[in-house]
Amino acid sequence: MKLRSIVLHNYRAFQHTELDVPEGITAIIGNNGTGKSTIIEAVGWALYGSRVARTNKENIKRQDAPPNDECYVTLTFALGDDEYEITRIMTGSSLSTDATVKVNGLVSASSASGATELIEKKLGMDHDAFFTSLVARQKEINALSSKTPGERKRSMLRMLGIDAIEEAVKQVRQDKRDKHQQVEAMQSALKDLDDLKEKRQEHRQAKKDLDSRLKETRSALSSLTSQVTQLRDKREREKQKHERYTELQKQHSTATERLQSKQEQYQQIAKEKQELQQKQQRLQELQPKEKQYRQLKQQKKEMEEQRERHR
Repeated sequence: MKLRSIVLHNYRAFQHTELDVPEGITAIIGNNGTGKSTIIEAVGWALYGSRVARTNKENIKRQDAPPNDECYVTLTFALGDDEYEITRIMTGSSLSTDATVKVNGLVSASSASGATELIEKKLGMDHDAFFTSLVARQKEINALSSKTPGERKRSMLRMLGIDAIEEAVKQVRQDKRDKHQQVEAMQSALKDLDDLKEKRQEHRQAKKDLDSRLKETRSALSSLTSQVTQLRDKREREKQKHERYTELQKQHSTATERLQSKQEQYQQIAKEKQELQQKQQRLQELQPKEKQYRQLKQQKKEMEEQRERHR
């Protein structure tokens, strides 16, 4: 695989950047935080989608990009005798993802999942294998210079994911030695047929015991599974009871507050009623005096009229 070019549009901090990758070695140089790792990530994102991203898809699109602007990465590369162009794009407020792969100018995949499947098939590796094989973290590379040859070898094997394979090879060799020793022991045992028959009987008994223990274990596991199910159901019921209790507490608190408010209103009304009754009683007491006042007023008026007539 030979990378030809990469275009980043609204991808993380890049508004729109187009990079051509010439033949030979290409170095990406810059201060920390300037986006060197983002370019490498963009290559992986174009090939394999969001599985290689360091964050969720909401943080992939450039923060200052308008909502309707697209976010995409276009990658062109050569693989064998074919020229590939893959574009992976996110659109809309939901950031739905789509992708297109062209091989020698012809569309070979036109969906996000289809593009990923095609790339995995053509490259012969998934995203984990791709990054393990082709990408090493900067700190791991820098640390190699200070290691001994043996340490450097172990680090390189670990970075390439080969240390696990080497460990597996060692284990297979050890298993082979163990099996060889077992074969030698069995060949020695074959010399004595009686011992072999006895061992076979022991093996049969051991198998019978193991079958019995397996049956007991399965029964115990089934019982434990049933208990776990019951406990989960009980926990769910207790949770519902607790939620109901909490709701009733809230309702009780609300009712108490309303009752207190009504009591205060009742006391206020009772007070106003008492004051009204006092005023009514006072009014009744004043009614005779009012009547007397009116009579006196009328008498005064009549006396004034008589006086006017006698002038």
